[in-house]
Amino acid sequence: MAEHRRIEMVAIAVTPPIVGFTVWRLVQALGGAASGWMLGGSILLGYVGADFLSGSVHWLADRYGHP
Repeated sequence: MAEHRRIEMVAIAVTPPIVGFTVWRLVQALGGAASGWMLGGSILLGYVGADFLSGSVHWLADRYGHP
């Protein structure tokens, strides 16, 4: 159990810098107000898509999976 907790703590510590670096690179690659709207829309669409896919997988596992 302790090993699992250490992996979780490392993941929690490493995720924010990776996300920050990715956003920084995206902002550098995209220039102008129109690109900002595109970035915002892409983030929203990605969030909704990931939520839908995750929900679909959980629904399928609950509906057709075996304990």
